[in-house]
Order: sequence, then C-alpha cells, then structure tokens
Amino acid sequence: MDSCIISTSTALETRTAGASLLATLYRTPVTILLTGELGAGKTTFLQGFGHALAIPEWLSSPTYALEQRYATPLGELLHLDLYRLHERDARQLVASTDDHRGIRCIEWAERLAPGTMDDTPHLHLHFEEENQTTRRITCTFRDASVPTREMILQWRHDVMLPSHVAAHCDAVAAFAKDLGKSLLEAKKLLRPTALERAGELHDLFRFVDFRPEGAP
Repeated sequence: MDSCIISTSTALETRTAGASLLATLYRTPVTILLTGELGAGKTTFLQGFGHALAIPEWLSSPTYALEQRYATPLGELLHLDLYRLHERDARQLVASTDDHRGIRCIEWAERLAPGTMDDTPHLHLHFEEENQTTRRITCTFRDASVPTREMILQWRHDVMLPSHVAAHCDAVAAFAKDLGKSLLEAKKLLRPTALERAGELHDLFRFVDFRPEGAP
C-alpha cells in the first residue's frame, strides 16, 4: 500500500490534482473510490481527471441518473454516484458493474459496507474541508504492492550488487523522495514510496552477466 496527501485551495488546484491521477495508474481495469462530505471537491477532482483522459465535456455528478459513461483512450470511464442509495442498493449497483473493463469511479463510496472493496484492487481518495477555502485530499493506493526496504537489501545481496552501485541507487532514491515532495506541493498526486523504491532498484542488474561464462 502507498499513500499521499495534498491540500488544494481553488477549484483549479483540485482539477490539477485530478488530472495528475491519470499518471499514477498502472493498468486497467481499475476502481477509484471517492469519499467525503458534500461540496468537498469530489466531482471537481473528477473533472480534472476526465479532462486528462480527453473527455471533451466536464464530468457532472450523476446523482439522479446514478451513472454516466464516457469513452476514453483507456477504455470506458464509468462514473457512479451512490449518494441517494442505501447500503444494500449501493452494493447491488456496484456489484452489477464488477465486470467493467475500463476505469470505474465511485463517488460516495462510504455508502458501501466497510470492507466491501477489500478484495478488489482500487484507489481510495478521501476529501475533507480543512477550512472554508482549503481541501485536504488523501489518496491511498491499494492496487499494487510495493517492495520493502528489507526486500531490496536481500535482492541486492542475491545479485551481489557492488556497494558503490548500491550507494548510487540510494542517492537517486533520496533525490526521488525530495522530488516527490515538490510534486505534491505542486498539487500532483503520486506514489511516494513506489517512487523512492524505484530509485533504490533502478540499477539492480547493472553488473549481472547472465552468460554461461559470466559472473556467478
């Protein structure tokens, strides 16, 4: 699991954050859960996301229609809104779309029973008002595993990575961590732990020779 937090003060910043979500996606199909009080910025965020997906019109809340569908280069975007539904009806509506092969965005996902999506790879975005002008967006990525530092050290040992190359990887990881902080300040969502681990791993096989006469 990976997570990040950003704060936005304007609709433009919230849409910028939404647009940046596209670059964090690994694959489709994918489910994106959105929770938070009315007016916290969920639909505004999805408008930015939809714009990044080249959807020509602004996404609007499908509260009364329950769902909207949009064609995108990554497949169909399905936008569900559970605001008016009780738990049972919400669960049934979501279950009826479990075979969706594109991007599934579910607003008011708190209408689902706790644990409903635990077995489904997903992203969870929670929106809350810090004050009258500032929104806090917490993004939790539950769609891909991230290796631990202990796993990386074991892999380095297994391939006999030279110590100076390992030190170089750690320096790149430290830079990536700082870069990630700067991107978050610019209202760009990202996977900070995955970014740091990528730096730690980027030269893992630099001196491995797989030829029969190569290194052990």
